[in-house]
Amino acid sequence: MKHGVNYGAKMRRIPRLTKPISLIGMMGSGKSTVGKLLAKRLGVDFYDSDRVIEIRDEKGQQYVAQREREIISEVLTYGKAVLSTGGNSFIDRGIRELLLRNTYVIWLRADFNTLYKRISRRDTRYEFNLDDADIKVRTLENMLKQREHIYSMAHITVDNLNQDVESLVNLVLDKIIAIASH
Repeated sequence: MKHGVNYGAKMRRIPRLTKPISLIGMMGSGKSTVGKLLAKRLGVDFYDSDRVIEIRDEKGQQYVAQREREIISEVLTYGKAVLSTGGNSFIDRGIRELLLRNTYVIWLRADFNTLYKRISRRDTRYEFNLDDADIKVRTLENMLKQREHIYSMAHITVDNLNQDVESLVNLVLDKIIAIASH
């Protein structure tokens, strides 16, 4: 490394964004982790709408969807940014239309085993806090079955195959460059 430049690393073109990027997908798919690094690489702000809403159990899913729609609408007024959404967000028709119309929507698709392993370590959903592995498996299978056809409406799909975050961000950047140049 000479003068702070790593000459061995592949130079990657950073796309000039014309609109924000939104990351969608199941919880555990890597949206927040990828989003933070992606925003840093693009030199834009990162927002996580799921982190803003920690009241899901108290107020119900309909309230959460309305609140998240408000938060996403506000974030979109900030200009170019990377937005990580909650796993349910894109399922809501209003949020989905808002994101598809105003952002590059990127689905981070992870396989069942990766999601199961990551979700089982969290205590954010009642169904995954149970000791019964069968209930966890069935719940995740049902969630995937219900959501995959909706997630597939994204502009871009990137498969998270447990590669390191840097590689995943590079894949996202390559795909953004490809669609932004059309």
